[in-house]
Amino acid sequence: MPQVRITFTKEGGIKSDAVDFKGGNCEKATQFLDELFGEPTKRERKPEYYEEVEETDVLTDGMPSGYCG
Repeated sequence: MPQVRITFTKEGGIKSDAVDFKGGNCEKATQFLDELFGEPTKRERKPEYYEEVEETDVLTDGMPSGYCG
């Protein structure tokens, strides 16, 4: 099941991991984190990001419904 995993570090930072989502939709699904905490200092894209897929609306009722893989 698609999800975003958020880890809070001991130093006070956050780390997010978008799982089971393909293409650029992962960035749409995690955009709320950028809005809450600011732009990330580092962004790593998994191989699934580069797969060609039809981008979809990842928000349902104002809540993310899909996440990156």
